[in-house]
Amino acid sequence: MTEISEFEGVEVGDVTAEPLIKQSLQLVQSMLPDMLLGVSKSTLIAALGISSSLLAMASAKCKLGAPPADISPVTDSSGNLVLRCEHSPPHEWNYGSGARTS
Repeated sequence: MTEISEFEGVEVGDVTAEPLIKQSLQLVQSMLPDMLLGVSKSTLIAALGISSSLLAMASAKCKLGAPPADISPVTDSSGNLVLRCEHSPPHEWNYGSGARTS
């Protein structure tokens, strides 16, 4: 899957919360080992990856028009997940590949 920061015309802001998420998970893991007994390291890493992607998406702006516009995840007419900006007309990217669809 392509990172949102690699999409044509998309700018991702500074995602400063990512280190806080990692620190929080490390703290929880060290303080509450019994609570995380059934949680694998790969599950925690996957959760961090998802959190990082969500933070990047929340800060993403479309630079293909002026002024830069927010980008939101939506489904297209075929039910595919796409990212669409708030420009008029909107720009759209396939979420999985990052290819522009409009």
